[in-house]
Amino acid sequence: MSLERAIQENDAAMIRALLAGGCDPDARLPNGELPLQLAAGNSQNEAVLALLDGVQIQDESDRMARTTTFTPTPIRS
Repeated sequence: MSLERAIQENDAAMIRALLAGGCDPDARLPNGELPLQLAAGNSQNEAVLALLDGVQIQDESDRMARTTTFTPTPIRS
């Protein structure tokens, strides 16, 4: 099932499964909309929540992958 179809059916479980499998929640749909725009525009509340959950999970994964050590340099006057 495609992400677009899962959103249209308001199938939160399928949306979560697709996102967990690597589906990009920021990829534009064939009509040019973002998945979240489609869900919100159609009042698909469960789909909206599932998409937001998926984005948070992916953001956390990105944050962990991009974490670097920062060592401040003292400012000399």
